Amino acid sequence: MNYARMFHKIGSWSYVLLGIGHIATHLFSPKTPEQEQMILRMKDFAIDMPGPDSTLFLFHEGFSLMMGVLLISYGIANILFLSSDSLDSLTNKHIAMLNIIVSLVAMILSAVYFFIVPIAFTTASLIAFGLAFGLTRRSTRRTKAARQ
Repeated sequence: MNYARMFHKIGSWSYVLLGIGHIATHLFSPKTPEQEQMILRMKDFAIDMPGPDSTLFLFHEGFSLMMGVLLISYGIANILFLSSDSLDSLTNKHIAMLNIIVSLVAMILSAVYFFIVPIAFTTASLIAFGLAFGLTRRSTRRTKAARQ
């Protein structure tokens, strides 16, 4: 079994699931009376930017949905990346490092600004991508040593 690929899939699917959860929660979670009052105030707060008229509520709605779409897209891009045969090519090492950095930043931002669910999913991605990278590096060193 190729554990590096398995961990890469876990890291990738963590982003897909987090994005789906983000959109589902945004669209379907019930609103408390306090939240409804806040939404009304956000709708009354105009934002002066180029383009169509906007409010703080529309900005929040668009940002939230965009975040879910981008999380899903990042995960799917990494899943599609696995269709390339080799996890130990130079390009893939750079992508692996990018995944680790993105996941670390996402985990830190989640810990500072959000709650346990995004913290857990971004931490899972960070650990999984880190393990995938470590296993790939170890495998590459063994292959190089065997050739010599």
